[in-house]
Amino acid sequence: MQSQDVAPRPAPASGSASDPVVDVEQAEAALVEHYPRLVRLAYLVLPPGLGRNRRVLTAHALTQRALPRGRTATPVIPAQSDGREGDPGYAFVRLQVVRTALEAGLPLRRRAWPKRSQLPPLLPQVWGLRLFPRSGGADELALDQRLSALTGPARAAYVLRGLEKLPDSDVRGLLTAAGVADVDAALDEADSAQAEYALLDSPEFDPCSLQARPTDLMRRRQHMKAALAAAAAVAVCGALLGMPGDGWGPDGAAAPPYAQNPAAKAALDPALLLKVPAAAWESSARTDFSVWPARGDLTGDSALLRRALAVWARPGETVQVSATPGTPSGGPSGPPQLLYAGTVDNARVVILYDGLRIVRYAEPRDNAKGAALDFARVDGADRAEASAVVLGRADGNVRYLTAPWVTKAADRDLL
Repeated sequence: MQSQDVAPRPAPASGSASDPVVDVEQAEAALVEHYPRLVRLAYLVLPPGLGRNRRVLTAHALTQRALPRGRTATPVIPAQSDGREGDPGYAFVRLQVVRTALEAGLPLRRRAWPKRSQLPPLLPQVWGLRLFPRSGGADELALDQRLSALTGPARAAYVLRGLEKLPDSDVRGLLTAAGVADVDAALDEADSAQAEYALLDSPEFDPCSLQARPTDLMRRRQHMKAALAAAAAVAVCGALLGMPGDGWGPDGAAAPPYAQNPAAKAALDPALLLKVPAAAWESSARTDFSVWPARGDLTGDSALLRRALAVWARPGETVQVSATPGTPSGGPSGPPQLLYAGTVDNARVVILYDGLRIVRYAEPRDNAKGAALDFARVDGADRAEASAVVLGRADGNVRYLTAPWVTKAADRDLL
């Protein structure tokens, strides 16, 4: 942490006995009256790296949490004892806003509990929309970039000078009360930024006059479908676990069957696998795994495909199962799509796709015990992410199955 970062909060007993006493009602009245100005102050002090949507919500959250829990003493700036600056309630609320905005910009530490202001705000919350202030001109953009290059205390000093019109002596006192360790360094750093204080009143920095845009609609729809599919899978699995069954017979490395019902039969029937024609991708508007044709020398091996489906639905104890983070490893809810079935080195490999996941099944060619089942979530994959999947790994080498639209591939050393 740099020397001008926020220090631990000073003890409440350090205030002067002559400081005005502020109660909750007085602070609330000041907060309501000057709410737009206080939120703008918090928005400007917060680090721009948060992003405009979270920065707006955090500025409102910090301002709304600035009320005292009881009666407390707070210093009033002697140079401006009239109007807003002479109001002890406003002085207290402004101090709390600056303090928590500085804390929100501190990096999280592994061995320390995060402060409340460092976490995403619980309230206010907006679902399905991104909020951000109205865009300004080139001058506002340049100022925002200069402010983002400053440390939190220096940014607070700049804003207190320009927005609050405070002299350096009062800025020094307020930053000291807010817990800044090296106020002089913060003031010196603020001097390095060009003084364009009039731009701080621009709509570019007004988090109370906002524009709204929807979040990623396609991704939201995909997440909703994935959630519904997962809920349906959980419901089906729960029903299967509670139902006795007389079994479907041996299915390779699959565990014994749970139940026998039409949905489970359809998901395990190799004849119902979806097989896309080889040239379908050329006339399709989609560029994901759903337009991949079925390839490989074993696409007609019904026994292999049945074993792959059975192991996917009920992996036995000898099956090595792996899944990428956030990928459900449950069985298919219906007949999946066949992407590949063939021989790769010393294994027979089947690759399936159910709209949410890529599932790779591999078994030894010599019919030895043991099989592998790998899951990877691909519901958000587009043309770039759907260009290749792993067929197999051997001796430190990886073999890929590329998309039908890929005509050339090469490797590159990224180190």
